[in-house]
Amino acid sequence: MDDPYKEVLICEYPDDALFDIFVHRIIKDFKGHLLHKVQNQDVRYYDFLINQIQITLHMETFVGITVFPTELNQANHETQNTITTIGMNLKLLYDKHQSDIKKSDDKTKRN
Repeated sequence: MDDPYKEVLICEYPDDALFDIFVHRIIKDFKGHLLHKVQNQDVRYYDFLINQIQITLHMETFVGITVFPTELNQANHETQNTITTIGMNLKLLYDKHQSDIKKSDDKTKRN
């Protein structure tokens, strides 16, 4: 039986530079193959194939950046595990990015 699909919120605001970093990380670390990209002023959708599982990295102005199964009706246990793993990895990358920005800001304030 398939589970309801899982969407992982990585970042609560849109950021093109972070989105590009996440795309690179999916390709490099997870051996993701870019299948499709759709983008306009308000939205970016990039679909990847990772170990026969299709995922979508999505950025929208009012949502932020998320990752979810491309084929929502095929969100089985393996797909959910993949989404969770990738989502948590990207969230850790985002948290590190935020920490580095804070350290840089603190250092600038001290000088």
